[in-house]
Amino acid sequence: RTSDGIDYLNLFPAADVTRANLFVFRDHRDPWVKALREQPKETLIDTLPGLVKAFGDFEVMDKVESWLTDITVAENCVKDGVVLIGDAYQTSCPAAGTGV
Repeated sequence: RTSDGIDYLNLFPAADVTRANLFVFRDHRDPWVKALREQPKETLIDTLPGLVKAFGDFEVMDKVESWLTDITVAENCVKDGVVLIGDAYQTSCPAAGTGV
């Protein structure tokens, strides 16, 4: 659902645990972000009700780390000899998993 503000959840093995990267489109002052920091498991289960069914029960091993990524939108960018690479002229830092 786009209404939950979640772009995607990336789960991957790291040593003997599974690491999770969650990408959301929410303001850092949103109460949901505070809830995720304070009660990550409960907040994830409430927001993604199929998570436990799909991946099984889980334990959050460490505090939630977060940072802001600005999304940039290019305007008036049709110029001879210029090529923009990104998601339809809209891209964030490649570290976020989108864009270049």
